Amino acid sequence: MRFSPALLAGALTSLALAAPSDAQTVRELARETAKAMVAVEHRVTRAGSFQEGENPLDAQARSSGFVASPEGHVITHARFVKGRTRLQLFLSGGVKAWARTVGVDPLNETAILRLEKPERVAKRFGGKLPHLTWGDSSALRLGQTVFTIGNCFDSLRLDGQPTFSQGVITMIDRVRRGAYRGVVVETDASVNPGSFGGPLLDARGRVVGVLTRNVNSRRWLGAAVPGDQVRHNMERIVAGKPLSRGRLGVALKKTGGEASPKGLEVTRVLPDSGAAQAGIKPGDRLLRVAGTRVYDTYDVARELTNLSPGTPLKVRLVRGEQTLTLRVVLSEGGEILAAAQKPEPKPTRPEPKPQPRPQPKAGERVRLGVRVQAREAGPGLEVVEVDPDSPASEAGLQKGDIVVAMGRTQIRSMDDFATALARYRPGQTERVIVLRDRRARLLRLTFGGGSQAQKPTPKPQPQQPQPRPTNQPGYLGVYLAPGGEGQGALVDGCVVGSPADQAGLESGDRIVAVDGERVATDDDLAGLLRSRRAGEKVVLGVERGSRRLALSVTLGVRGEEPNQPRPKPQPSPQAGRPYLGVSLVDGEGGVEIRQVAPNSPLAKLGVEAGDLITGVDGRRTPTVAAFSEIWQRCRVGQTVEFDLERKGWGKTIRVRLSAKP
Repeated sequence: MRFSPALLAGALTSLALAAPSDAQTVRELARETAKAMVAVEHRVTRAGSFQEGENPLDAQARSSGFVASPEGHVITHARFVKGRTRLQLFLSGGVKAWARTVGVDPLNETAILRLEKPERVAKRFGGKLPHLTWGDSSALRLGQTVFTIGNCFDSLRLDGQPTFSQGVITMIDRVRRGAYRGVVVETDASVNPGSFGGPLLDARGRVVGVLTRNVNSRRWLGAAVPGDQVRHNMERIVAGKPLSRGRLGVALKKTGGEASPKGLEVTRVLPDSGAAQAGIKPGDRLLRVAGTRVYDTYDVARELTNLSPGTPLKVRLVRGEQTLTLRVVLSEGGEILAAAQKPEPKPTRPEPKPQPRPQPKAGERVRLGVRVQAREAGPGLEVVEVDPDSPASEAGLQKGDIVVAMGRTQIRSMDDFATALARYRPGQTERVIVLRDRRARLLRLTFGGGSQAQKPTPKPQPQQPQPRPTNQPGYLGVYLAPGGEGQGALVDGCVVGSPADQAGLESGDRIVAVDGERVATDDDLAGLLRSRRAGEKVVLGVERGSRRLALSVTLGVRGEEPNQPRPKPQPSPQAGRPYLGVSLVDGEGGVEIRQVAPNSPLAKLGVEAGDLITGVDGRRTPTVAAFSEIWQRCRVGQTVEFDLERKGWGKTIRVRLSAKP
């Protein structure tokens, strides 16, 4: 057996303190766990290219990972996987394999991969895929013996085996700075560049942590994310379930906004929660959570932010005359701030007598009565206007509130807000969580019917007669470009005078919702508009750069652009030839545009040099001669359709011909 220098140094240092029988056990542990280790190919764009704050030594090594299931799921550090869907892996003994990204866990800075052909990899190891099992990280204690194993300085690829080191746990604590802000397990076992993403093992070779970057510049020791957290989120990602935050599982007595130096009284403990399993009882008073003094429910909510289910925390409390410190493992959270929400405020006016509510019509949209906008920083949407005679006003929503959750949906963006509203019907009641003066408040809101909840702020337009709904299909009038990549329908331009043009849609906008229903692709947009009729109003959720907009659009009839300026009357068809302002040459499959004059009709519609005209009014134009034959019959004032191609995709534009200015 060959050992790398780092392996020998770590092993000799550790084994000098162990009995001969213990040394044999450690060697067996190192040999067996090494089979499940992988090195993830590190993509470096150019030599010496590092981001500020990165360790230059990282560029010399690939990151570590390990096979964590019999099905071939691999855990590694998320930093080396960002934006990559397929990666090459190196296993012990020179075995190579390919894996695809299944998902990324941002709370724990880990990524989950899946071997493409795990059965082939298994054959290289005698028919059974080697993998590591999970231990119980909540049972870890200071001074406990642990081991680190990883691709230190690319040892797995260069030497054919990872480096192995023994140490003890030196600290278990919460960190609040850096990319990872949860509980960390610190060890004096070696964690060097290239080891990030590898496992922290207990004495039985079980995974109790995933090695991560050093979290304390004053202590040159290794760090790991607790394994229970990583395992929990891995199982949810593999099952296709959304990630959730950790929950303490207690309800706290209202303090009225005043600080409570004697602690926060627990009024209820949720069954099967981490608090219940740790022994917290109603009547206890919380003093500290994760080592931080808490004076209000907001303090508790802040301490639970960015923590995953499975995270261990110390909770200090007062029970009668005793002061206790309990170790709580966070359970599966439901909605945001559910573990530390403030009771519903008392109404400032008498409650009206319950009245029977009208039954909602099928497909009727809800009315909320607020106008919200995205915040420059932080989660949630800011309320900028509340209709005094609206459901929002009755529920107690105020200008300046930050809406952070609606039911079980966390509100981070305008898209989240529109998607949440689409699930409800008039007459339904839901809980809404808002932040007011940096404190969480729980409101109960009963949705009304009729107009949309989000008051759009459309581009000012001259008053025009509104078309009545007809049986004709609704027409929006946008050109869509490739590049949405599942993040919405990308607008390439608008037909002049079309409903999209009147609503203020611009090139580069992304349509991400229609009446609150999510739009991920061009097909989604077409499907949602297919059932709409001309004259019907819809609300489009639009992303414009970093801004989120809600634009109201009245769909028109294809071929009718009421706001499009009509050409001045011409003395006769022979008064002037139509003008396009382009120079053309024969191209492959059509007529290539060589030059486009500024301010020409085609330039105004976004046509560029290099575009290919493949047809005019449905007739093919394979050559300049064919185009000229069609063009000779065109007259000023006529509307002509041009079929264009650009870099493999096409669209059709409509141009009203005019004489040369």
